[in-house]
Amino acid sequence: MDCEMVGVGPEGEESVVARVSLVNQHGRCVYDKHVKPTQPVTDYRTAVSGVRPADLAQGGWLSRARPPWGPGGLSSLPGGWAVCRPGCLLAT
Repeated sequence: MDCEMVGVGPEGEESVVARVSLVNQHGRCVYDKHVKPTQPVTDYRTAVSGVRPADLAQGGWLSRARPPWGPGGLSSLPGGWAVCRPGCLLAT
């Protein structure tokens, strides 16, 4: 899993997620989406994140950025993944 972050708040000091990517155990990308931050972005950090304003304009909201696994919640996650907090998955 990889998340790209952008800056919000004064001088972009607070980090929020702007892109979520997941690969499976074979290195194949299974999920790659831009998400709209809930606060105005003050630093896109494009040189590091690769995120541009146009990318976020096409993105969805984090609450809707769900990997395409069934409604079974954790039981439908592929082996080796765990939820660390809403909207965040970690390899176990």
